[in-house]
Amino acid sequence: MLKGLILNISDLQRLIKKYNDGTASPDERKFVETWYEDLHVRTNKVDGKLPNGLEDSIFSAVEAEIGSFEPASNRSVHKARSLFRIAAAVAVVVSISIYLLFFRVVPVSNYTMPKVASATQNDVEAGGDKATLTLGNGARIILNEMQQDSLSYGASVIRKNEEGSIRFESTTPLLPTADFLVWNTLSTPTGGQYKIVLPDGTKVWLNAESHLRFPTVFAGNERHVELVGEAYFEVSQDKNKPFRVIAGKAKIEVLGTHFNVMAYKDEKSMVATLLEGSIKISSTQGEKILSPGQQALVSPELSVKEVDTDLAVAWKNGFTLFENEDLRTIMRRIERWYDVKVVYQDHLAERRFTGGIDRKAKLSSLLKVLELSDIQFELKNRILTVKN
Repeated sequence: MLKGLILNISDLQRLIKKYNDGTASPDERKFVETWYEDLHVRTNKVDGKLPNGLEDSIFSAVEAEIGSFEPASNRSVHKARSLFRIAAAVAVVVSISIYLLFFRVVPVSNYTMPKVASATQNDVEAGGDKATLTLGNGARIILNEMQQDSLSYGASVIRKNEEGSIRFESTTPLLPTADFLVWNTLSTPTGGQYKIVLPDGTKVWLNAESHLRFPTVFAGNERHVELVGEAYFEVSQDKNKPFRVIAGKAKIEVLGTHFNVMAYKDEKSMVATLLEGSIKISSTQGEKILSPGQQALVSPELSVKEVDTDLAVAWKNGFTLFENEDLRTIMRRIERWYDVKVVYQDHLAERRFTGGIDRKAKLSSLLKVLELSDIQFELKNRILTVKN
């Protein structure tokens, strides 16, 4: 049996077999049917097929790992195969693209596995669009409470868009020298995220507990911002003005591209993941040029590896997703997004987890996913206790 999974594969195999031979309980039938219907809806978005023979790869890999089973004669081979793909997706026996995230999400609202204790005595809502903008003159604007559609600030206008993001626009063609730039800071709290369009048109999505420092206008021969935390960038192209991000002990230089940077102070590494274009990572350990699909880690050593970029930007696309991550790393992400404090009651064995859920889901839903791997939680007064 595979180790460190969100669901026990033998339990999944047992449930699917019981469903096919007609011995499943009503709750067990509802659980299997909900997953199957969700799978049907998702795969219809890609004409009912997984790309590049992925369906056959997953099926073959799971057969090799846990053995095949014969469906009951009154069930179609196609449906049995589709149900088996559910178990395969939960097992994550191959690397799969983002829309397979939906197959990994446990529908806890429809079914609770037997012998799993309740995760919480109360609940916590997911985070949302919240941020504070600190202007160069020291004024602070709580953006999620901002009523005006626009606000004049020096030679700029701050516009609030309908979806809740803000945009800086210059009102003068005259640019200050680099020595006289006015700097602003966009800050998201624990449980907050926000999108901003910078003066050059670059779009930035800021994750929870993050700070982006940027000038009111980009003057001189470069565009320079500073990041603490995590952000996704879609950089507006300007060959005459390279875009640079200072994050931790690294500098990222681009011309026009899409990339994600994770540089929290409580994480071991600064991580930059490239989706489109090209970026150069520089640190005290040297420099590397990334191609799409690559990820750089600075800790302080500088290394590059191939990754599934969808994992890095899942938060920006509305999902909480973890693949082969240790529990403490997952708990740090939970602390940032749900604004809770995590404490550990016992020494935890080294284990790794794979799974995911909608980023807007309440904390209890995510905890129930983790509880299916025999981890127990208690939530009281926003203190989350982790138990073996």
